Amino acid sequence: MASRKKDSPQKAALREMMSCYLKENNVKVKDGSDVNSIMRDMMSIILEGVLEQEMDEELGYSM
Repeated sequence: MASRKKDSPQKAALREMMSCYLKENNVKVKDGSDVNSIMRDMMSIILEGVLEQEMDEELGYSM
């Protein structure tokens, strides 16, 4: 196995979180379409969180 340069703490935490998510939800990545599906779900969740935070901070909304 090729050596990997040291991950930042944030990247290491994301790596651990994704590993746990895949194991706990029995997600199998067989091909690129599986990766794309997971990435779309992740991007959607991230964007929703960012927009909710912005609405809360800028407009005083609370969801």
